[in-house]
Amino acid sequence: MHTSDIFSKSLNPLFLFAVKYDRTANGFPHNHDYIELLYIDSGVGKYEIDQTVYPVEAGSLLLINPGVDHANIVTDPKDPLVILALGFTDLHLRGLPENTLTFPGYSPVLMTDSRLQNQITSLFFHMLSEKEQNFPGKYDMMRCYLNQILLHVIRAFMKAPETNPPMQFISHRKNHVVRTILDYMEEHFQERISLEGIASNMYLSPIYISRLFKEEMGESPIHHLIQIRLRKAMELMEHHPDYSIKRIANEVGYDDAYHFSKIFKKHLNQTPSEYRKQLD
Repeated sequence: MHTSDIFSKSLNPLFLFAVKYDRTANGFPHNHDYIELLYIDSGVGKYEIDQTVYPVEAGSLLLINPGVDHANIVTDPKDPLVILALGFTDLHLRGLPENTLTFPGYSPVLMTDSRLQNQITSLFFHMLSEKEQNFPGKYDMMRCYLNQILLHVIRAFMKAPETNPPMQFISHRKNHVVRTILDYMEEHFQERISLEGIASNMYLSPIYISRLFKEEMGESPIHHLIQIRLRKAMELMEHHPDYSIKRIANEVGYDDAYHFSKIFKKHLNQTPSEYRKQLD
């Protein structure tokens, strides 16, 4: 018979709810008699938890234990917090009081990496789908998804904080997000690329990834994409003198040759035709 190395009793929490909502106004401090797991799907803001204020953003995971006062704080009305919330009780972790979810050495606000973000959001939206479809056994299925989320979270943060401090998650996550965007642009510069599409695929908000990209790269994602396309266009003109300007524009992601020429002129102070003449 196998025994759990994580739980003092079998993993069978009482599932209470799974809801998605946004916060456009400051909340009032309150507490519950159950555990609340809050995942910030998008937006920026702050949370006051047990009289301490923590900044939160897309990817933040909040552990709110029973009896702990907490309230959201709006910092940017244009980028409100969108929250995935889970409520449950009857959790029994080894070495912790009954019905407590915490990780020694960590604050109640954890920064997740991209892998954990995808795991949480995927399982959470499966839960919402079960809730809407109303199939027989839907709450049993939702509890199964809850159990998976809990296991993924516990695995991610059970490591000793000395070898895996919370700030490493923040740094790793930022680098990963920017690297993912850079790689995507290099591979798909010929296609229609929108900030909204990239953000949606990464489960982040366009405003957040734009700000993060600019912090790391010193320029906006759109400006960087333009630079990639112009560099590719100049390479094409150098290696394919027989290509028309229209074909070059199409090759680097622009349907309109006139629009491409305007962008080229704006950034390089000469038209594509003028640049090509320099190569002769």
